Amino acid sequence: MSIFAIPMMYIFPGALQGAVTAPPSKSFSIRALVADYLAGGGSVLHNLSDCEDVQVAQKAFAKISSANISLVDCGESALTLHLLAAAVALDARSVSLTAQGTLRQRPLNSLVNALEAFGVSCSVPELGFPLRVTGPLRAGSGVLDGRLGSQAVSGLLMALPLLKGNSEILLRHPVSLPYIDLTLDVMHKFGVVVEAQPDIQSGLFRYLIPGSQSYQPFEVTVPRDWSGAAALMAAAAVSSAKYGGEGCMVKGLGTPHFAAPDSVIIKVLHSAGVLCTPIGTDWNISVPKGLTPFVFDLTHAPDLAPPLAVLAAYTPGVSVLQNVHRLKAKESSRGDVLQQVLKQLGVKTILERDELKVYGGGSVRLPAGEVIESRNDHRIAMAMAIAAVGADTPICLSGASCVAKTYPRFWDDFASLSCC
Repeated sequence: MSIFAIPMMYIFPGALQGAVTAPPSKSFSIRALVADYLAGGGSVLHNLSDCEDVQVAQKAFAKISSANISLVDCGESALTLHLLAAAVALDARSVSLTAQGTLRQRPLNSLVNALEAFGVSCSVPELGFPLRVTGPLRAGSGVLDGRLGSQAVSGLLMALPLLKGNSEILLRHPVSLPYIDLTLDVMHKFGVVVEAQPDIQSGLFRYLIPGSQSYQPFEVTVPRDWSGAAALMAAAAVSSAKYGGEGCMVKGLGTPHFAAPDSVIIKVLHSAGVLCTPIGTDWNISVPKGLTPFVFDLTHAPDLAPPLAVLAAYTPGVSVLQNVHRLKAKESSRGDVLQQVLKQLGVKTILERDELKVYGGGSVRLPAGEVIESRNDHRIAMAMAIAAVGADTPICLSGASCVAKTYPRFWDDFASLSCC
């Protein structure tokens, strides 16, 4: 397999072998930066991600430390935007938050509604940005609709404990709950606690937030990223299923757990016939008996859709991704883009009743002269690397550099697994 990147990236089919270390977690890194900011600095953060989103967060939180700042750029990082908005609202000042790229087209409803439920004034121009946030945040009780995501909830959970009074969040229709668990896990490491009380019968989640708490500087090592590792694991599975061999090793991830949202990939791969063998903190990925169709609900792990959709293309039979509406407000309209690129590759899909059905096991090929557009979506770009492994033709990818948003070394790591 060979790769060259100017002006397009061509990815040639071929088997993978060897080992690669998963990147640091972007999601954990940004939350740890917020916790350190709220602690007043002084923390030691080992293995911090160097991806673009984390660099944006570092600059943004350094900037708002100045009392006179009035405009902060959140780049294309939705997580930075949501966590930063709650943090700046702790003070009785007005700060305008701007964004770049595809983040400018993403809805702000859930963020504005969450902030306003706790006394923050938000001014949203017709085009969405800059979003003007005027504090102070006030302790109290608010009912939030979780259907548009968990990031606004995470922002409030991190900020509200610093207020004098107790607060309560009642969350209806929650999605991406493991990401809220990740937020609570990071908070706990920095000395702040929140009590979660799920009501399984009603589907309502209650978060009890004691006030007058304070974050303490902490020395922490950022764990490895299961989201980025999922692309490597899916590529290893496609390689093993088509070419055989002992599989590939993805290193440093450790054991799947509640605060590592996309670690559920191990369970999904098992259901697809993939043998995931733990060796210390590493995972060996192989397919000894062939891939089998699988079903996966995207409600709490929507970022797994691209690698799983491409894995499904190589799986004989019909695999199903449920709750595809969770893919709309991403770097691209990801469900639609997945359908389009799979169609380009000759893979049949049907989207109905909020389910994406992928009819796999046939030929995967890109017609001569065609180019796959990443749509500046890092997870679509990584998914095309998976597609190339077992394809009948090279894949020409435009916009491959967008992986820097979360995984700058992706193409180097992917190439290091090549047998050629």
